[in-house]
Amino acid sequence: MDQKFPRTTVAGVSLSRMIIGTNWMAGWSHRSPAADDLIKSTHSRHENVDPILKVFLDQGIDTIMGPFSQTPVICESIQATQQGTGKRLIRGYSPFEYGR
Repeated sequence: MDQKFPRTTVAGVSLSRMIIGTNWMAGWSHRSPAADDLIKSTHSRHENVDPILKVFLDQGIDTIMGPFSQTPVICESIQATQQGTGKRLIRGYSPFEYGR
C-alpha cells in the first residue's frame, strides 16, 4: 500500500492515526430524529457507503470504529470495499459493543 497517512502501533497492531467513525453512516447525528432519519435513508444500502470507505482507503486510512453488530449495512460495505479495492480495513469495536 502506498502509505499516505501517518500510522501508530497499538498492542502490536499498526493502525492509521485517523480512525473512520461510523455515526454518519449508521444514522446517529446526535442532533434530531429528523437528521437521523435523513442519514439512515441516505446510507440504507452498502453501495452508498462503499465510496466513502474507498476514499479513506485511498488515503491510507484503514482503521474503522463502530458498533458493528448494530450496523449490518456498514459490515456489508466493509466486505464489499475490501473485495473491490484489495485493501483491508482494521475494525475497532466501540466499547458498548463488548459483552453483547
